[in-house]
Amino acid sequence: MEIELEEVERQLRSAKGVPSADKLIKYLRLVRDLHIRDSPMVARYGNILLRHYKSDLSEDERGRVALERTRGNTTAAIDALRKYLEVFANDKDAWEELAELYLEVLNYRQAAFCYEELIMHAPSNSSFFVRYADILYTLGGTTNYKTARAYYAKAIELTAGGSLRGLFGILACSAHIPDRVSLQDARSRAQIELPEVTAQALLRIYKQHAPDKLPFVEPMLAKLNGQGGMLE
Repeated sequence: MEIELEEVERQLRSAKGVPSADKLIKYLRLVRDLHIRDSPMVARYGNILLRHYKSDLSEDERGRVALERTRGNTTAAIDALRKYLEVFANDKDAWEELAELYLEVLNYRQAAFCYEELIMHAPSNSSFFVRYADILYTLGGTTNYKTARAYYAKAIELTAGGSLRGLFGILACSAHIPDRVSLQDARSRAQIELPEVTAQALLRIYKQHAPDKLPFVEPMLAKLNGQGGMLE
């Protein structure tokens, strides 16, 4: 493989004009497989590939994925997307589709990893925070519930309080978190009061936009908030 890499490098250096997509992809994959660290050259050839061939390669790859999904071969579709993302790691649509494929096969941890990538690529997209939190909530466990609650809270912040899924998510997570904290600490008091504040925010939204749903929403919020009666 090292000899093969040297030959590909020679061909790329001697190429007149833009090198072929095949040569560029071969170089990048050989560098990856041989665990060679050559950031300047990888960046150079990767950028050439993205500038000149991304649309053609995307159509060829995301089409193979569609074909495998049509055949019901989710595993092959996942494999095709993973290979595609090894070259085009900045393609948000591909990461999102890969996450959905992992969810189809109930591989929540890999789906979570995909949404971590998406959040890094688009830190202002509230839906990515909510989906990531949903997955952590599904995985369960106190640590995941606490992390999910933080991401639901971020989604609420990004939407200026308008994320219903984020608000409901905070209530659902808080119901599973045994907060044994000191009431003397301001941060601890805020954690304890969070479910109540969230429930009140949801009630205000429903009163304003869907008052006919209140008879159904109020008992549900009371249950999530750990109260026996109706919320005022």
